[in-house]
Amino acid sequence: MSLECPKCRSTKIMDHGRQYPVYPMGCLYVIGFPLACFHQGQTPHLLECESCGAKFKRRTTLAKVNLGLMVLFLALIVAAVVMAFSTTRR
Repeated sequence: MSLECPKCRSTKIMDHGRQYPVYPMGCLYVIGFPLACFHQGQTPHLLECESCGAKFKRRTTLAKVNLGLMVLFLALIVAAVVMAFSTTRR
């Protein structure tokens, strides 16, 4: 299965690589190592059609799995925080 341009349906596609090729260290300190790994893994590839010049993004299947794991991980963190604050002291 080859990639094709969503605008002109040409198969002459140029891949510019990931959206964030170098990950900023500040994000690593703020969101933590596991979330930084999932965030970097879910970034899409930037693509450009050589025929019409249209620019678009595409996520691989592994990137979609990483996005799902990142959302699940964040949901578990939020649930743990809500449960910790919802317990009443007697």
